[in-house]
Amino acid sequence: MAGYKNDQVASRIREIVSEYVSRETNGRSIISVTTVDMNPSGDHANVFITVMPESEEKAALDFLKRKRTEIRKTVMKKLPIARIPFLEILIDVGEKLTRRITQIEVDEKTKE
Repeated sequence: MAGYKNDQVASRIREIVSEYVSRETNGRSIISVTTVDMNPSGDHANVFITVMPESEEKAALDFLKRKRTEIRKTVMKKLPIARIPFLEILIDVGEKLTRRITQIEVDEKTKE
């Protein structure tokens, strides 16, 4: 599993995890799966999420980490590949930074 195929697998994992999140979360927050990055061997995938409001970030991350085995089983059922990678759930810090910069820009424009 290398090159373009890894990208396809990562994209499909993102879709599957997104579906799982929308089905299984309690609605107190909006959880978005922003991207999935896989290592070259395909045995490990980092699943990056954003959470709104940010005050629910820790609870959402804890929930998804507790459900990681169930999420992986869901991926196994829906993705017909020989080896499903280990899934690590992480906060997308880059996306958070982008949102903050955008908010600062909006605030600056409204001051003018």
